[in-house]
Amino acid sequence: MEGSLNIERCFKDALEVYKQHWQMLVVLNIILGLLIFATLGIMAGPLIAGYNFVLIELLRKKKERVEISDLFKFFDRFWLLAGLFFLQLIIILGGTILLIIPGIIFSIMLLYVFYLAADKSLSPQEAIKRSWKIVSDKGFWPNFAIVVLSVIIMMFVQMVPFLGYVLGFFVSPFTVLLIASAYIQQVDEGQGELNL
Repeated sequence: MEGSLNIERCFKDALEVYKQHWQMLVVLNIILGLLIFATLGIMAGPLIAGYNFVLIELLRKKKERVEISDLFKFFDRFWLLAGLFFLQLIIILGGTILLIIPGIIFSIMLLYVFYLAADKSLSPQEAIKRSWKIVSDKGFWPNFAIVVLSVIIMMFVQMVPFLGYVLGFFVSPFTVLLIASAYIQQVDEGQGELNL
């Protein structure tokens, strides 16, 4: 099916980009984590958008180098993206409070909000709507599977005694690349409804 999700290709694409750019992706990941922690999540929205956009551009072969300034690319839309972060968080937490399962469903349905907000310059409401549509149209279970695989990879890394937390900074960019590849497969190679 055109625009469907090939999980094997997600791994192949992610590995190819990770091997080429892993040093700078790890540096970006560390800076991202520290800034989100230091600002109590206030800077999370624009930083995540910048990080996700870098990964998309690397996967599309439109970008050859990664720079620290890439993280700050969307600070001109700071409040919109900060609002999107907290809106997404409230929706997922609200679903989680309603017996956990709705929280998991909402987190999958909203998987691509920051990719869409950055890549297609969508408003928070439109990004939420479009992410929901991608997952609905292309299939909940393949998208759920790529998230579960990403979580399992991170869990195994975190279980390494003493080094798990540090190793997480090295492995996390790879798991986000998996999801970025899933986004590209379903949007770029979809049937045109999202190519704005």
